[in-house]
Amino acid sequence: MTATSVRNDLIEGVVVRKSNSLINAKYKTSILGNKIIAVSLTKLQQEPGSKQVMATLYPSEIKRILGNETDTNIYKKLKSVSKQLAGNIITIEDGLGNFHTFTMITNVSYKDQKLEIIYNREMTPHITSLQKSYTSMELATLVSFEKNSSFRLYELLKKEAYKIDTTKSKFVTKVYSVDELRCTLGLVNLDASYLQRAVSDGATWSELVHLAKKEDKQYERFTDFRTKVLDEAKIEMDEKADITFEYTVERGNRGRATDILFMISWNIPESNLETIHKNKEKIEQLSPEYVKVAEPDPFEKVDAADMKSGAKKLREYSEILTYLKKSGIRATSGFTMEYYDRLLKDAGGDTDEIKREIDYAKTGGMTIRNYFGWLREAVRNRYADNVVEAVEGSTEEAETAKELHRESHSNRTKELVWERYKQKDNFQDFVESIGVPLEAMELAFDIDERIKMYMDFTVESMRA
Repeated sequence: MTATSVRNDLIEGVVVRKSNSLINAKYKTSILGNKIIAVSLTKLQQEPGSKQVMATLYPSEIKRILGNETDTNIYKKLKSVSKQLAGNIITIEDGLGNFHTFTMITNVSYKDQKLEIIYNREMTPHITSLQKSYTSMELATLVSFEKNSSFRLYELLKKEAYKIDTTKSKFVTKVYSVDELRCTLGLVNLDASYLQRAVSDGATWSELVHLAKKEDKQYERFTDFRTKVLDEAKIEMDEKADITFEYTVERGNRGRATDILFMISWNIPESNLETIHKNKEKIEQLSPEYVKVAEPDPFEKVDAADMKSGAKKLREYSEILTYLKKSGIRATSGFTMEYYDRLLKDAGGDTDEIKREIDYAKTGGMTIRNYFGWLREAVRNRYADNVVEAVEGSTEEAETAKELHRESHSNRTKELVWERYKQKDNFQDFVESIGVPLEAMELAFDIDERIKMYMDFTVESMRA
C-alpha cells in the first residue's frame, strides 16, 4: 500500500473540526451524545451577522451514519440524549490558569421529523471559522467508536498527531496527569452541582476526583482505568483509526499512578480498511457538500511498510521504557528513540538481552553514574553472561542467577514461570519475607514485579 492509497482510505471524507481548546475541555456525555455532536458539527448553519450557530439533523440520516439503520428505538434514544445535551456543562481553559464554564447547547428540539440543536454562542469560536489551533477528524472514524472514553481519547491524541516527524522518530509524546485525564474523558461527572461549586472555587483536577462521590466517577481503581479505558481505547484505535499509541505509567509516592506518557504514531487499520471505506462512502452520500477539500497529507513522506516498522519499533521502545521504570530508573529522559536505535543495534536486535542487562545492574550492587552509557557497554559486552561478578564470585550463585534471568525472559508465558517458582524449595520463605499472604501479593504486584522480587530474594538468600 502506498502513501496515496492510505490517504484515499483514511484522510479524505466528511470532516469534523474542533478547536484544540474544545477538545481539551472537560464535560460529561454519552457515546451517543458525542456522536450526535460530531454529526451536527458537519451541518452547522449560522445566520449572517449572528453569533448563534445551529444544526438540523434527521433521524433516518443519523441511523445511517451511526450504522443502525434498523434501529426502531432511535426516537426514544434521541429524546433521552437531547435532555442530556441540553444540560451539558462544559469547562474550557485558556492555558493561563483561567477557565470558563457554560452550557454547551442551549436548546434541543424534535419536531416534524427534524432534530434541531442550537449551540451556546460561547461555543461559536470553537466550532466555526477555525483558522488556527484546531484539529480535523474523520466523521467516519469518530462514529465508529463503541466506547465514549475511546472517542474522547482519540480526539485528545489526534490533536497532537500533526507534530509527528515522519522522517525521524515517527511518533510524538504527550503527558497527561491521570486525574485530569479522568475528568477530560468524562469519567467524572462534572455536571454534579457540588463539583461545579468546587470548580468555581478553583479545585484542582486531583481534588475534584477525590471529592467526587462513588456514583459520580467511573473506574476509580487504576487497574480498572488501565484495562477498561487505556487498553480498550488502544484496541479500538488499532482497528479503526489513523493513529494509535503506546503508553507508560509514571508513579509517585507509594507507587501511585500519577501520569500517563503517551507515544502517538500513525496507523493503518488494514484488517478494517474495506469497512472504513464503505462507512466513509455512506456518510459522503448523505453529506456530499461536507466532503473535505484536500489538505496537506500527513502521510506524504511515509509509506505503509515504513509505518509498520515504525509501529513495531515504538512498541518495543515502549516495552523497554516501561521495564526501566519498573526496575527503579526514574530519570529516563536519556532513553530517546535515537538512543534506543543504537542500543538495539548493540544487542543484535534482541530486546531480551537489553532486559537482562537492566536486571544485571540491579543485582550487581554497583554504583552507576552514567546509567545509559553503562547500559550500552553492558549490552555490547554481555555483562549478564558473566553474572558471577555480580554475586561476589560464587559460581553456584552465578548459575542460579543466570537460570532465573533466562527463565524470566526466554519463556514468554510468565505466569507459567511464576507457577514453576511456586514449586521451589525456598518459595514459602520468599512469601514470608514479603509479609503478606500469597493471594494478596498476587493482587498487589503484577507478574514482572513478582518475578523480579523472587529473583532478588533468591540471590540475596545465597549471599546471606
